[in-house]
Amino acid sequence: MVEINRSGMNDYSVYGGVQHLPALLGEALRSVKGRLIQKEPSTLNRSLVQNYFENAKEDERSEGMIAAQSPLYEPLIISALQELRPMFDEFNEKHTIKILDYGCGTGQLYEHVNDLFQHFDYIGYDVDRKLTRKNIIKFSHITNSEIVSNLEHTECVNVIFAINLLCYLNEVEVIELFTQCNDLFDDLETNALVIIDPMPTWIWETRFSGIELCLRTPQRIKCIAESQGFSSKKTIKAHCTRLFGHNFISYAHCAIMVKSNQSLAKGREHNDHRTDA
Repeated sequence: MVEINRSGMNDYSVYGGVQHLPALLGEALRSVKGRLIQKEPSTLNRSLVQNYFENAKEDERSEGMIAAQSPLYEPLIISALQELRPMFDEFNEKHTIKILDYGCGTGQLYEHVNDLFQHFDYIGYDVDRKLTRKNIIKFSHITNSEIVSNLEHTECVNVIFAINLLCYLNEVEVIELFTQCNDLFDDLETNALVIIDPMPTWIWETRFSGIELCLRTPQRIKCIAESQGFSSKKTIKAHCTRLFGHNFISYAHCAIMVKSNQSLAKGREHNDHRTDA
């Protein structure tokens, strides 16, 4: 059971429980092993990480990593979706919420969205082409879902989730991600960008030697997001539990962002100008 502790209007914590400790320790051991045998990319960028996942042996591929990590993110995913519900109260069966799962992995997000929202369309996208082919089969019978291998023909969406994604990107690619998200939002619609990433600690995600840990702090992500026209609506941090009045092992955080008023105004001005032309 997820325990939620609200410590402020824009910042609060969720406690997943000490059952997360084995998964965290397992992830730390995998990271150390990966560093010792030096199979991982020596520098960090999207194409190298994609190549690493696609060429790894079947039993070492991303499905195993995702399966181990997925339960750790559940408290943050559920809390984020609960925060989003009031934003989309006006949506109904005639106006469905379009949700993009950017870096969808095995598509775990769909189940959580399905529990809380009635009328939505789900789009799953991942750079791992092998995993994408599996997801196409897995979701083939679900009418309100679509699995894509690129976003070139994707129409505007309302919500974008990026779960366990930024930690595999360098700073240039993080900025490109925000730019792409901006392009995928309709300025006249309600929109939200949800980023869930591991905290930059020794116990988590040290497998890539070129990782830029400073990119993964909530403060740094917020700074980059604001420079790209987003404003922070809510920050949620996940901890294993609370002992003696203190949070015990911070392992992940969630940032819920919306396009800033200035960005919205610019978008409407651009649309008006285009209409006049």
